[in-house]
Amino acid sequence: MELGSVYMRVMVPGFIAMFISLVIAAGPRDAGDTRTPMKINLGVSMLNVLGNYLLIFGPGPFPTMG
Repeated sequence: MELGSVYMRVMVPGFIAMFISLVIAAGPRDAGDTRTPMKINLGVSMLNVLGNYLLIFGPGPFPTMG
């Protein structure tokens, strides 16, 4: 029970952010604009990959977190 509560405290903020992102992206898609959410998701994914690289390998001023 203790490990589960720690897990939920760490994961729930991410779930909330993901839910908000999905709701916001659904509006333009429902209105017929599928390209804008796709471009935004592509940009966010690129930032995620870049952030992962910087924090895993620690080039320059970034800490190496493994």
